[in-house]
Amino acid sequence: MEMTYKHDDRSVRSDARPFSTDPADAAQKARENGGQEAGSLLSGVQDLIGGGTDQVQRQAKAAMATSDRYVHQQPWQSIGIAAVAGLLVGFLVGRR
Repeated sequence: MEMTYKHDDRSVRSDARPFSTDPADAAQKARENGGQEAGSLLSGVQDLIGGGTDQVQRQAKAAMATSDRYVHQQPWQSIGIAAVAGLLVGFLVGRR
């Protein structure tokens, strides 16, 4: 490594690269960094979605099991609830 000195006696490395002022180089570096950031973000989002999907599936299965158990234990109440819900939906759709 070769050292040179400026007029004010500060040393400067002669093999050091100056900052690039070429816009194409800057754009390429931005694309590379942005691509890495986007990949990282996408990976994080996929992890969150996967974890959320598993949780929703577990909750849906638990709700279905609970509903099935309730319908078998209370068949007439279940029929009444379904009838009222059907009438309500029919009334709301009929008004449009």
